[in-house]
Amino acid sequence: MSKIEKISFKLKTIELLDVALNLPSEEMQQAVLFQFTINIETKLRIEDHYLILICEVLVHDQENNHVYGKIKTSCVFMIDNWVEVFNEKKKNLNMPDKVMLTFYSLAISTTRGVMFSQFRGTYLHNAILPILDPKSLIKNKEV
Repeated sequence: MSKIEKISFKLKTIELLDVALNLPSEEMQQAVLFQFTINIETKLRIEDHYLILICEVLVHDQENNHVYGKIKTSCVFMIDNWVEVFNEKKKNLNMPDKVMLTFYSLAISTTRGVMFSQFRGTYLHNAILPILDPKSLIKNKEV
């Protein structure tokens, strides 16, 4: 397969798959330092030319003893030039890592906004997902 020069895509839909609040057993201190665990799952819907990124964020304390809340979103991207980027034999996308990082970044940013909307007015109002480098989510890859 030749080197892909350009990826043409659009954000097809954003879905809220799950949201949960787990009340703390004790009253929270004002200066709680929230920690976040982010997991991104990649799926393909070949027949529709969709790349689907499912982003789950857990909000917990520093010791991971208590998960205060979680949110899971799905960002569905439609790849316009699917034939150029999909490897039919291997049944996977043939995209440069830097392009995949763009998709991860978009999914994380979208989830950040959904988090703020869902957690607004709750004890997680100030649990704002920090801006991070999506490369930190990919293990053992040079990008």
